[in-house]
Amino acid sequence: MMVFGSFVIVAYGQITANSTTSGNNTRDNASSLLTTIDLSNNPPFIGSSSIYTITGESMLPILRPGDIVGIENHTSFTNLKVGDIIVFKSPGVNQGGQHETTIQRIAEIKTNAQGERVIRTKGDANSDSIRYIDYPIKEENYLGKVLFITEKSLYR
Repeated sequence: MMVFGSFVIVAYGQITANSTTSGNNTRDNASSLLTTIDLSNNPPFIGSSSIYTITGESMLPILRPGDIVGIENHTSFTNLKVGDIIVFKSPGVNQGGQHETTIQRIAEIKTNAQGERVIRTKGDANSDSIRYIDYPIKEENYLGKVLFITEKSLYR
């Protein structure tokens, strides 16, 4: 899933990542996998390039085109775990020679022969990972971990 954006925000209070519209649908169930993050004691400063707009459908049903995600730039690459949703630059380049900014869920974490941590991600709506888009993700590709999701329908 490609994303784009660039803002600077300071977060205070409490962010509930599973704030979905009412109803009993797949998105409600998928969003319950995320947790509420209490920011009242030590609100993080979320640095530049930390707000992104979803443009693709590979993370359906939890992320839809037009949704806004905020990432937390302070989570260390070594502290990521399977199930986390992260934003990263694709390890491969597109036809224009550019790395694409992508958001996916971590599916697997391994250590390569050189002792480097390597992550494989996969879109929730995809049947499998795509080499050079979803993996191998190394520390230099990593931009941040998703902190909150705001549905497009909530800000119309």
